[in-house]
This record gives sequence, structure tokens and C-alpha cells, in this order.
Amino acid sequence: MKRTRFILLLLITFLAEILLVINFTGKIILRGQDTVAVNDCVKSVENNFGNESAYSDALKYVILGSDGQVIYQNSPGLSKSLNEAIKKGDLILDF
Repeated sequence: MKRTRFILLLLITFLAEILLVINFTGKIILRGQDTVAVNDCVKSVENNFGNESAYSDALKYVILGSDGQVIYQNSPGLSKSLNEAIKKGDLILDF
């Protein structure tokens, strides 16, 4: 009797855990980057460095200098440091 009750309790616990995992994995949103758009922005900055009006606006981005200071940003409210970008999970490129 005790053994049957124990097995039943384990089974109920196992099923509850499976339902929780299914519930939480359905809510995970993966943020992917459009590789072509990122490449276009990088090439735009590389080819027109210094001429900010010619930079691509396909994505929101910030250009930081080697000292960590903001050189250019095309939208307000973006990360202003490398640490802030890491905390937010932003895409970081070094070129």
C-alpha cells in the first residue's frame, strides 16, 4: 500500500514537472539577428566612415571608439557602453 502510494506520488510529481517545463519553454522568445542587415550596416560604416549621413539606418546601433566613448548612434536610448550592451544582450561586433 505504501509502495503504491509512493509510486503514484512520484508519477504525479513527474507529470507536474513536465507540465511546468512545457509551460515555460513555450514562453521563451529567441531574439535572432538579421545577418544580412547587420552586414549591410557594417559595410555602410566601413565605406563611409566619417560621413555619418551616409550610414545605414536599417538597424539601431551605436559605434563606440577604442576608448569606449560613443562615436555615433542612430537612435536615442541605446547602450552607451560595452558593459551596458552586454547586460542588455545586444549584438557586439569589433571591426
